[in-house]
Amino acid sequence: MGNSTGIPWVYNGVIYDVSKAFDGDTRTHWNPGEVGRYYNNWYIVLDLAASTTLTRIAVNNYGDIEHDIANFTLQKSQVGSPYSWEGCRDRYYRAGRDEPAPGVRRVPGNSAILEVRGHWDPLGLAAMARRTKSLHNLRVFR
Repeated sequence: MGNSTGIPWVYNGVIYDVSKAFDGDTRTHWNPGEVGRYYNNWYIVLDLAASTTLTRIAVNNYGDIEHDIANFTLQKSQVGSPYSWEGCRDRYYRAGRDEPAPGVRRVPGNSAILEVRGHWDPLGLAAMARRTKSLHNLRVFR
């Protein structure tokens, strides 16, 4: 999977680690903790193991202004830790606009499809949430 921001939140014996963003269940979510109040530099690193072309990324949010991701950035690194991050040829989604950014199409519910082109090994997704962090589902398509 890779690594991510913070220490996973645990509630009633359930661990809300980064795998919850990839489990296909919109009732679960990734919720990193112990990063301090007003922290706003969330990230997930996916190790794709080999150079890969991604055709799209689907992001499912919580569905309200308090929890949804406001924007995110895709970066790539040709080497593992320590990573050497550089930008991808991507489009980004900005919540709160009437129309999605170029390359993004909205789907029913609280989702956006990000169309991407490029090859990279580890993939970094840096997300900025408005006030709290909550990523319910992230799907990567090859």
